[in-house]
Amino acid sequence: MLFNYLTNIQAALSSNDFVQSNELLLQLSNMLRKLIERTEESPDTLSIVTVKEELNFLSMFIQFINLQSAHKIILNTDIKDPLLVNDSKIPFLFLQPILDLAQQIQGYNAEEEPSKINLRIELIDDYLVFKCSILGFNSTDTSPHFNKESHYDIFERMELLKEIGLPCSIELENHEGPSKNCSLIMKIRSNWIIPIA
Repeated sequence: MLFNYLTNIQAALSSNDFVQSNELLLQLSNMLRKLIERTEESPDTLSIVTVKEELNFLSMFIQFINLQSAHKIILNTDIKDPLLVNDSKIPFLFLQPILDLAQQIQGYNAEEEPSKINLRIELIDDYLVFKCSILGFNSTDTSPHFNKESHYDIFERMELLKEIGLPCSIELENHEGPSKNCSLIMKIRSNWIIPIA
């Protein structure tokens, strides 16, 4: 993914689009700084952030993606309880699968309409639930079908978290219709304890 971004920056420089290349470099620098900060804070353990911090990084990442593509991504959040965002802790990049999926869907939007991510966050039966509905790609013969086999990396990431003791799960649902959409449902127990290495 990083190499794709660097290629886009190189393309902007080659076409003398210095404003675009400057914006790309600035956004990339901000993201890399955040990643390095998290690694330095907990080099040997799982990096933990509040949901608010994770959403901020998600927004930063989406802004960077939007600078590179005509197909924009719009993130709408529906938070049932503001305390969930400020107080709840999750692993850093826990919501990364949302971005992976959104980027893949982005390429199937033939009408250049934005891909919309509606993210609902709520507490259900002691689990912090992130339900992400991704809209904005047409139902055609060439549209993708999203499942565990075709998006193995998304599920593999969650399996790795479960292996170190995190009570979490992920589900992917497809919804057929004139405009296809899919939902990614990620859950983590609200009172989980950080695994000790």
